[in-house]
Amino acid sequence: GLRGVARLRTQDYGDGPMPAPTEARALAALQKVQSLPGKELDAFISAEIGNPMLGVMKSLATAMLPGLDNEQQNRAVHLMVLAYALRREAEN
Repeated sequence: GLRGVARLRTQDYGDGPMPAPTEARALAALQKVQSLPGKELDAFISAEIGNPMLGVMKSLATAMLPGLDNEQQNRAVHLMVLAYALRREAEN
């Protein structure tokens, strides 16, 4: 189950939680991620996320969104991956 998800803590980044990006950084991150060709996005997913984490994301989508078919679950995972990519890009 996912009961432990509610107990997840904010990841510590030295002096405290990572600050939220500014609107300008968020927009720049969105534009950068949107511009990635498919092969570059696939390379990012392999290097930064990996199959084990994709499996965790799939399990999360299955548990949190019951009743979705496989294609809908895959779309939910894709959304999680893009959100992660946006955050990583906003940090840079």
